[in-house]
Amino acid sequence: MGAEAKPKKKEKGGGSSRKGYRPLTLEEYVKRTAKLLDLEKDAEKEQSLASLASKTAESIRRSVERGRVLKGLYITNVEGGLLGHSMVELSKREESASSALPAHKFHANDVVVVKPSKGDAGSDAVLQGVVYRVRETSITLACENVGDDQDLSQCVRIEKLANEVTFKRLKTTLDRLSTAYSSGTRSSSESWKMLDCVFGPSSPSFASTLGGFTDESGTAAIEDGDDLSYFSPTLDASQKEAVVHALRAQELAIVHGPPGTGKTTTVVEIVLQEAVRRRQRVLVCAASNVAVDNLVERIQRKAEEIPSLKGNKFRLVRVGHPARLLPQVLDSCLDSLVLRSDSSQLADDCVKEIKEINRKLMRLKRHERETRRKLRGELKYLNREVRTRHQKAISEVLGKAQVVACTLTGCMMKQIDRDDFDLVVVDEAAQASECATWSALLKGRKAVLCGDHLQLPPTIISEEAERKGLGVTLFERLHKKFGDAVARMLTVQYRMNEAIMKWSSDEFYESRLVAHDSVADHDLGGLRGVAARLEAGGGGEEEEELSRCVLHMVDTTGCDLFERQDDEDSSYANEGEAEAVVGHIRGLLAIGVAPGEVGVITPYSAQVTLLRQLLAAGDLRDVEVSTVDGFQGREKEVIVISMVRSNEDNKVGFLADPRRMNVAVTRARRHCSLVCDSETVSNDNMLSGLVDYFMEEGEYTLAEPM
Repeated sequence: MGAEAKPKKKEKGGGSSRKGYRPLTLEEYVKRTAKLLDLEKDAEKEQSLASLASKTAESIRRSVERGRVLKGLYITNVEGGLLGHSMVELSKREESASSALPAHKFHANDVVVVKPSKGDAGSDAVLQGVVYRVRETSITLACENVGDDQDLSQCVRIEKLANEVTFKRLKTTLDRLSTAYSSGTRSSSESWKMLDCVFGPSSPSFASTLGGFTDESGTAAIEDGDDLSYFSPTLDASQKEAVVHALRAQELAIVHGPPGTGKTTTVVEIVLQEAVRRRQRVLVCAASNVAVDNLVERIQRKAEEIPSLKGNKFRLVRVGHPARLLPQVLDSCLDSLVLRSDSSQLADDCVKEIKEINRKLMRLKRHERETRRKLRGELKYLNREVRTRHQKAISEVLGKAQVVACTLTGCMMKQIDRDDFDLVVVDEAAQASECATWSALLKGRKAVLCGDHLQLPPTIISEEAERKGLGVTLFERLHKKFGDAVARMLTVQYRMNEAIMKWSSDEFYESRLVAHDSVADHDLGGLRGVAARLEAGGGGEEEEELSRCVLHMVDTTGCDLFERQDDEDSSYANEGEAEAVVGHIRGLLAIGVAPGEVGVITPYSAQVTLLRQLLAAGDLRDVEVSTVDGFQGREKEVIVISMVRSNEDNKVGFLADPRRMNVAVTRARRHCSLVCDSETVSNDNMLSGLVDYFMEEGEYTLAEPM
């Protein structure tokens, strides 16, 4: 493993930290946030392809070149199957459907419009929908408005929409926040005590003992946290402390979950304790659909293990567009549950009658006006009846739900817009804007925020809005304001080898993290492929040494492997460093590591594209490559980090954001490799400390010059 001597260790530098924020009054917060939301909306519009201001062929051509518009497509299939939504498949002409689509930037969940391919940017839409599936040769949309009278044979293009619905909902949230905190309601309503803690003089309060718990007979059974019976018997001490802390909270509580510490397990326990034992109505939210779906799946799985909840005694409803949900949670989807309800089936009978009346109307002669008038009267009545019965079905399903789950912006969907809950749990709260978090919190008497403000923050497009504070989350603000009085940190991590964990623990978590015995010493030698090769006697001493290597650094300093900037999107790439990454991966695969066990993380999208091309050319497509954001909340046995930046000015750009590097390093379970120009990146204190740590604790090699 690298015969080169390690460079002399530099003095350790501390990571940069966010400056403190002066507490805001509610009036200041609402006024400031409204302005910042306008800045963010304008920035998103500028990124959007379908800007109403650009109605020229040139603007469309530029969008096609950037992969934000796809032209020359045809609707090759339309079918039902997604809870009442039509699935519309778009590809090239059927006779050439095997041809791959051009490079593009469309992803699942994008809101898009379908327009005539030759029309200008202001053309009327043929269809509007949500991207459901992206394949090499086709894109499938989930649409609600596919009618028999629409021309689906023409050549079309698809464009992304700037989704203004979200901004309208956030502005409505600000209005409701002001109303909720008005002097007329604040003093008389228990539901808004949390607002006094955030914007007023109060501090969060916690009960000295646990009350409100029941056993199966419905009588009070638990008085103190020491006697609490946990649904997950394997919870560690810090997790149990966080659960009891959340249960004792009267207004607010924070669960701080560093990487790999079982935050989701803790959240599931809190939700089930409140919903099942306390008989409370719980709203569970997160910023993204994937995060909500993962929670729903975990809650469902744990509920199925509880004997007292057998036989559909636990009711969880996932609210959201079916096209945006994972397949494994569709049975809990509101649309699915409504379709199975008695009221919905009665509505279906009305729909059949409506279709029959429409057929009769088509056959009527002009002079049969009286018959036409009567039939139209029946239609109005039946349409009104369908809406009534459908709404009744929705109300029945949601009314019986013990737990309702949706995204933060989904909290303002009409189905649950005016619902009230005993508890609101927000997962990944440190990745959600404060305004979006209030969309959920205004529906509950108390709140539990779960997340980690030392990992990735919310994505803010407008640099000005970010600079002025739109990226500051409620989680971060409360943690800064109240500290340990409101927060409990999980301290046992179940993902990383201790050597990988230690840098993150020392740099971000006051050295409080402890590696669980099951992972503290695990390395590549514990992987099935590597173990089999070693047992068979394959490879030599160097391969055996690599199997025990946990930290590894490939240094490109002095190799003239300089970065280049992409002309299209100003992102950075580094061909020489990318080759070094692929070379290290080949070395790992040679000792038995499976390609699917390897992830490559790089902060720059241009480097992602380059690495994917190199790996595909080398028949290594199963090695996953993504940005730091793409790996948030996930893990791999092996992580290789490509830092890209290498220049004579020693500029590191947003590599200097400590939270991004915290996420990158802590995705690795058994092996983490850092590929970088140490001279360039060490110009930043935090990155210098990271480089020093890898040099001191891991293996070190120099890259080969090009």
